Amino acid sequence: MQFSLAAFLFVVAATAVGASGPVAEWTFDEGRGKAAHDASGNRHEATLHGATWAKQGGGYALMMDGHDDYVECGDSGNMDITGPVSVEA
Repeated sequence: MQFSLAAFLFVVAATAVGASGPVAEWTFDEGRGKAAHDASGNRHEATLHGATWAKQGGGYALMMDGHDDYVECGDSGNMDITGPVSVEA
């Protein structure tokens, strides 16, 4: 069974170090490579583990096998979420 991650993903943590906007934003528009770049300006590069790129509409998505594929979003201090969080896909 394969799973596809939608074209973009926002992670917003309004209480993380007083952030008022997205803490990280991955558009997944690279289409190749083992990294997804953070468009928020906060430099939270994500590393792909096992996931592969798939053409989806006018952009790209990530194909995951549902077993051991994942995206590692890093361990930065402003990603230490201590309050409400919104995730959009």
